[in-house]
Amino acid sequence: MVIISNYLMSQSYNKNSLWLMITKTINHSIHRLHVMSIISILIDEMIKELKNGKEIKIPNFGTLKVNDLKPKKIRSIATNKIKFARRTKSLRFKLTRKISKYLSNKSLEEMRNSVETCEEKQEQ
Repeated sequence: MVIISNYLMSQSYNKNSLWLMITKTINHSIHRLHVMSIISILIDEMIKELKNGKEIKIPNFGTLKVNDLKPKKIRSIATNKIKFARRTKSLRFKLTRKISKYLSNKSLEEMRNSVETCEEKQEQ
């Protein structure tokens, strides 16, 4: 599963690549500035909700949430005293069962082929 997720995550997406995907999908029927503003608003609202400690549930895709991690113990070798580092937070993403099951049943070669065909269709 690690190999598969690394392959999928090797492609990075930014606002411009999302804009290109959306405009190709909708056949350029909406002006690019409107699409870019919608993407920016969506990302800003997601960040705001995560900062407030709320979960973001996307049906048939997954859940995003921020976890508080425990402070780590740091032992000083010279004085043998234990100090605690400050608490940190991490972003967690959990796939839905449907997508997780789909990915676990696919072989790596099948997934590469499907990604390549999708990219070819997008280029056309």
